[in-house]
Amino acid sequence: MKKGFFFSLDSILALILFGTVLAGIYSFFLVTHSVDQQFYFSEDILNRLSTVKVSELDLTKYPEIQRMVSQAVIKNTDNTLIEQIVIFRENEGESSSSAELFVEDITNNLIPEQYGFSVDVNGEIFKKTKEINTLVSRERLVFGET
Repeated sequence: MKKGFFFSLDSILALILFGTVLAGIYSFFLVTHSVDQQFYFSEDILNRLSTVKVSELDLTKYPEIQRMVSQAVIKNTDNTLIEQIVIFRENEGESSSSAELFVEDITNNLIPEQYGFSVDVNGEIFKKTKEINTLVSRERLVFGET
């Protein structure tokens, strides 16, 4: 009788432990958040920066870029946006004020308020901070002329 009680108690404890582990695994998957939206959003922004040329922009919507073009700070409007950022970064070194103004003007109405955003080309150029819960990093290799 004592052996039967011991094995019954042992099996009940094993079932309780199994149920607890199973509930813990299930609750873990309920709490994890999908980053699909952030991934596609970052990919869209990177595609825009790497495919749109400065000459294709409606400069009336980008006053800082319009000023840079009129003052010949931007010499070649056939460069893509990311190429122009790299040119600013390489010409100015660590002082990237033109690159920062350029990125800020492009992303002014492009990045929703709930997202943080930064551009890094051999050092951070522009950063719009938000509390970071999820970080999505995208990169692209860009070739161009300076």
